[in-house]
Amino acid sequence: MRELTKIDTNVLKGIALLLLLCHHLFYKENGLYDDLFIAGHGLVNEWGKVCKVCVAIFVFLSGYGLVKSSQGKEVKAVTFYWNRMTKLLLNYWVIWLLFVPIGVFFFGRTFELVYVNHIPIRFLLDLGGLAYMFGFYGYNATWWFMSCIIMLYLLYPLLWYRGGLTLLIVLAMSIIISLFHLPFLTPIRYYLMTFIVGMIFASTNLLSRINLTSSTQRGAIFLLFVVCVFVRNALGRFSMQFDTIICIVGIILYSNIRIKNKLCQNSLEFIGRHSMNIFLFHTFIYSYYFREQIYAPRNPILIFLLLLGICLIVSVLIEKIKVLFHFQQLESYLRNLKK
Repeated sequence: MRELTKIDTNVLKGIALLLLLCHHLFYKENGLYDDLFIAGHGLVNEWGKVCKVCVAIFVFLSGYGLVKSSQGKEVKAVTFYWNRMTKLLLNYWVIWLLFVPIGVFFFGRTFELVYVNHIPIRFLLDLGGLAYMFGFYGYNATWWFMSCIIMLYLLYPLLWYRGGLTLLIVLAMSIIISLFHLPFLTPIRYYLMTFIVGMIFASTNLLSRINLTSSTQRGAIFLLFVVCVFVRNALGRFSMQFDTIICIVGIILYSNIRIKNKLCQNSLEFIGRHSMNIFLFHTFIYSYYFREQIYAPRNPILIFLLLLGICLIVSVLIEKIKVLFHFQQLESYLRNLKK
């Protein structure tokens, strides 16, 4: 089997984005959707909890993609930081400028309400994507992931420069770190190991070596995946650590099966290309601004499709706004300053 291509990466991001929406919509029994209960467990709610694996998928793809883009090149820390942070923060600030003022002026979600105290400092930290590093969620709780990915980007040149043995040592350390609460490592507590695994898979071309040639082998991996999903929700406090395993098994399964249906593949790839935008703004729509409207159908499938449809339309409009204001040229200009 071949390694993940750019198309594969976008397809997997699309899958992860769908899981993200399911997770946020249904991981709580909030009484806003109809669930099917078996033995006291809501099936939709249990599925929503499992969908937390979306974060591990995004992180794995980040580690994997960074290594693939770095192979055969010298990774200069300053240039790497500038390019990655410029792209990450510019997109983040676009969403910030579009959605935060709406919340402040039209939905009563003021800075005083969100930040409570030390408002100027918390505002600046949040604007830099650093809020969760300093122990608070910021204007949008989903943006905790910004702190996570920024910390992983900061670590990447050090990890890549040191090579394979260091990756294995850090992987072992990351597993230990995930078992303890260390405040300064909170954003990457559960995901440093996933990031390292992604780097290892990319640097060793591991996916191309795992070749499931028979339907029996593929069936066995699929069964393992299903078992992992059930075990994950039964683990309680250790469930987050298990997300990495589910992510690995799932990506191995995907790399050996692929999606043959072109319409399905193209749809997931399209969603994947919009995953960054939707990750950044979907919480405003389903939770902060239009909660009652999104959950109005009560049917989980309709709720999910309603949110997905709105998010895709909004993201397409945002991309058109970016084109109108020459966002791509600005991003390219800033990135070229460090060349």
